Amino acid sequence: MTGDYSRFGSPGAELLNRLAEQARNLSEMVEEVEALEAEVTDDQHAVTVRCTAGGVVQAVTIHSAARKLTNQVLGELITATTNSAFAQAQAAAAARAGEYHAAQREINEHLRRHDPAAAAALTELTAKISGPPAPVTSDEQDDEPRYRRPAVFDD
Repeated sequence: MTGDYSRFGSPGAELLNRLAEQARNLSEMVEEVEALEAEVTDDQHAVTVRCTAGGVVQAVTIHSAARKLTNQVLGELITATTNSAFAQAQAAAAARAGEYHAAQREINEHLRRHDPAAAAALTELTAKISGPPAPVTSDEQDDEPRYRRPAVFDD
């Protein structure tokens, strides 16, 4: 659904409609990046870890091959496999973020050509909101977990 920008005239309405569509696409990309995950199984087929690009471990599966390993080796394998899964998820997120930034640059370029003041305001807003999210204070937290707890299975 697009807004009613007819009061800006045909060229202005067309530009605003295109910018609104690009903004929707950017929002969808952000959601996709946050949901990206990777699943990695180690070379010994003892451990499988699935985690998100944000570092949330969603599942740890301990396979029967792990019975042959010492606790220390198994612990190191879980750590290494988790790091590998996180790195893969981050690489996927980085690739998707490149598309996000390209779309954002396109919006900025349209604005620069048609409304330099709006382009400057968007650049300022983008700079303010980039970076990690603000921490949640204890008053804002609830008692329910936000993510499903990691599961450990033996097949």
